Amino acid sequence: MREEGDPGVGEVAADLISRARAGDGDAFRELTEPHRRELQVHCYRMLGSFQDAEDALQDTLLASWQGFGGFEGRASRRTWLYRIATNRCLNARRSASRRPAKEWDVPNVERPEPTRLGEVVWLEPFPDALLEEAIDVPPPAPGSPSEDAMVAKFVRAWESADLDAPVATGWASTSSPSPATGSAP
Repeated sequence: MREEGDPGVGEVAADLISRARAGDGDAFRELTEPHRRELQVHCYRMLGSFQDAEDALQDTLLASWQGFGGFEGRASRRTWLYRIATNRCLNARRSASRRPAKEWDVPNVERPEPTRLGEVVWLEPFPDALLEEAIDVPPPAPGSPSEDAMVAKFVRAWESADLDAPVATGWASTSSPSPATGSAP
């Protein structure tokens, strides 16, 4: 497998891009497949429903396939795909808000009272089988800027009592900062 620093990676990507622009579906798939999992999670976080996230992901890939000729390469493919996915998710949320609300139809269960404006009352679970694949993200190297950023994010989350923030990154530090000192043991 080629690595980022390998000089041949740019040549391979340029070849895949030109083939995808010419209509080669396999080349397009090879360019977008590395981003599929994170786009799916991004859509899930925006929509709160696994099925809606799957639909938005499919819409994203279809729109990117149809608009690939317009991809100029000023931003990375990942950034371009995220922008399309975000717009598709926002469109889905707008569309859902225009539809009449579905009546509560769960038998023998009392409807929960809303706690805050806009709060999601029910977040559908993400399938466990797909989570196992996402856990294979290696932690950043000790002392690297990405580790420093992760530790800073954890400390900010700890201080604001939003302890789900570090978990949502797919990376759990082995040395957690102390809330009192802000430094790792």
